[in-house]
Amino acid sequence: VPPAYRAEPMIRFMEQNIERGQFRLTEASFSGPYSRFLNLGDPDNLGMLSGKMEVKDFTLRLKTFDHPVEHLNGVLMLKPGELTFSGIRADYGKNRLKNITGDILNIHSEPLLRAVVDADLDLEDFQKELVENIGSPDLLAVFKPVRDFGGKIGFNFNLAVDLHRQLIKEFDGKISLHDIEFSHDYFYRPVKGLNGSLRVNRSNIYVQDVTWLTGSSVFNVNGRIEDY
Repeated sequence: VPPAYRAEPMIRFMEQNIERGQFRLTEASFSGPYSRFLNLGDPDNLGMLSGKMEVKDFTLRLKTFDHPVEHLNGVLMLKPGELTFSGIRADYGKNRLKNITGDILNIHSEPLLRAVVDADLDLEDFQKELVENIGSPDLLAVFKPVRDFGGKIGFNFNLAVDLHRQLIKEFDGKISLHDIEFSHDYFYRPVKGLNGSLRVNRSNIYVQDVTWLTGSSVFNVNGRIEDY
């Protein structure tokens, strides 16, 4: 990166958080007078650049995340003041991020990532993340004794992340449960055939038509968990 551009917020973010990978800028264009093109060290002039950035096998580490985001591949479009992207793929721990779509605003000042993430979650990783982020001791006591997982979990979330401060500002989305089975210290028999969905935001978890079998008994739950 040329020294003149290293003060750029997105360049600083990349240097501090991207551990490895390759990228290529193509289809670059400049929408402004030639005199301003000669002075790209000025952020106002740099903001007139646009183009296509291909990223390959990036490893991105954020201090607020437990795992690095690895094998990140896809295409980002550079526009004046922002980056947009779609079809980005990556791995997060044992979780497969199948499609990430969104944008990064304010790339010349305080970058803000807005993304929709579609993923398949690893059950053990999901439980660990859940346990580490639950503030309620009572709810923690329910989730912590879960073990011996089977089944699939789908994840579709909207996220807003302040990249300058590395803080998750907003999240809201749906967790889909497909034929989950597990053992729990509270139950004498394993839970099987658990299906349904959870709607999650910063304040509440909405339980939507979750059903399961324990022995020959069938359970169905709808409701809300507040201030978790």
